[in-house]
Amino acid sequence: RDQGSVRSAMIGLVDVLALTGTILGAYYGPSLAPGHVWKVGMAGLVHTYLTQRLHLRYVGFGKKIGLNIPPGEGGLTALGEPDHTPGSSAVEIKVLSQNVWCHYLQQWYVPSMRIRLQALTDAIEKEAYHLVLVQELFLLRIGPFAITHDWETFASRMAGMGFVGISDPRSSLPFFGQNSGLVLFSRSPFASPPQSASFTVTGEKVCVKGFVHADVPLSNGRTLHVCTTHLDSKKKPKGVQTRQGDMLREQAVAPFLKAGAAILVAGDFNICSKGSKDDGTQYTLLSAAMAPLIDIYGPGQGEVAATRRPNTKPWVRGAAKGKLGKAAIDHAFVSAASFQADLRDFRAEKRNIVCSDHLGLEFSLT
Repeated sequence: RDQGSVRSAMIGLVDVLALTGTILGAYYGPSLAPGHVWKVGMAGLVHTYLTQRLHLRYVGFGKKIGLNIPPGEGGLTALGEPDHTPGSSAVEIKVLSQNVWCHYLQQWYVPSMRIRLQALTDAIEKEAYHLVLVQELFLLRIGPFAITHDWETFASRMAGMGFVGISDPRSSLPFFGQNSGLVLFSRSPFASPPQSASFTVTGEKVCVKGFVHADVPLSNGRTLHVCTTHLDSKKKPKGVQTRQGDMLREQAVAPFLKAGAAILVAGDFNICSKGSKDDGTQYTLLSAAMAPLIDIYGPGQGEVAATRRPNTKPWVRGAAKGKLGKAAIDHAFVSAASFQADLRDFRAEKRNIVCSDHLGLEFSLT
């Protein structure tokens, strides 16, 4: 689908109508008079459309839904390549943090989710990443129905590449709405089970905001505590991002600093280090919450590059269209002694579409 096209808008409208028809058909279809049987047939067609195109499936009313989390193939016992500096026991790991732009309520105006995810996994397969931290790879639940197919397809592809550690996304999935969209992929098994936490203060209505963190073993015998997060994009309730940053530090940073662990916290913070969203105060507060970790994409490392593409929403016009394209809202806070950082612009070349509205954070840590 071409971004912003009329066809994309029509498909989105059909998605909404199909979902409405399925719910109505499920509740009222059995009680229809014989002369109205054709309505049941239409509900059946809608159901077929939803199950074949959107992969909506019945999951029941239980708290935890069924989900295929692949076990992974091959993999490593621990992460890291030896640092060849004489006398050094350090190891180097290569990491990607990527917002994959798979918000289900935005799919009517963005390029095809499946094409973009396929292109992204193709790119990942060519790289020797030890860890991949993903944001916005959502599950969607509508009561007893859920859409999990795209998550399962992406996870299966990653498992086939040797990512044997895959965090379970279900603990953040509400009965209605999207989960946090956060996933950790590791080429080694996790040293401790991944923990998922939802922010206690949030202004989001259709998806959960929070963080996922776990320990991964390094080949020099140490442990790396890795965390991915996605903060609110809104400013209400008052101080929401500050309070979320404080919770992130309290649960995913401070205990591990005290234990002397190596730490990595990366993701979509929705806080701009260039001051495009405010006067820079929010980033100063975030940096203080993460201290003494260093943001390897922050202003302390030289000129800051934008990590967010220009606004893709079709109803945004004028100067606002390009405003987000100046925002540096993705960050990676680390305790590493040395690092190399880059930004990756992943694309589905054959279709000439971008894989995400965010650039990928690609970095090596020693």
